Amino acid sequence: MLLRPACSVADSPLFTAAAASAAARAIEKISGREARVKWVNDVFLDDKKVCGILTEGAVAIENTRLDYMIVGIGINVFEPNGRYPPELRETATSMFKSGEAGGDVRSRLAAEILNNLFDYYRNIGQRTFFEDYKKRSFIIGKDITVIGARESRPAHAVDIDADCRLLVLYDDGTTDLLTGGEISIRL
Repeated sequence: MLLRPACSVADSPLFTAAAASAAARAIEKISGREARVKWVNDVFLDDKKVCGILTEGAVAIENTRLDYMIVGIGINVFEPNGRYPPELRETATSMFKSGEAGGDVRSRLAAEILNNLFDYYRNIGQRTFFEDYKKRSFIIGKDITVIGARESRPAHAVDIDADCRLLVLYDDGTTDLLTGGEISIRL
């Protein structure tokens, strides 16, 4: 989806979290299974990834406002024929097994996601998605690994703040607010 939000660059992380909440709500409604969120952009069913979200944007240099955002949402709706390859079987899942659901399930899923996301988008500054997003998080209170460009560090996921940043506590007692990046958690 191409969005043209009227907001600052500082608000850009809100779109990824809003998309994650929108997708999780839609997946849950269509599949009937509980959907959880791994900060910041992955949706899980039964401790396996079912959905990934990628947001990218461009900034208008003259006023440091977002010029546009592109939100990509990939969902494993059906299990592939012959199952997942061995290297993905422990980490990936689908909403449905092959032949388990049919008809217009993809159309209904897309419609649910769009309806949810545009409800959030119209009021992005009010963070109407935030309570749902935070409630769905399964990493708060867990030990994680923060994966950086040069090193990975063990940490404890303390909280997610209203700007959708992850508050982590490192083993040395220092804290950090992460705005993006990769974390690992052993499920």
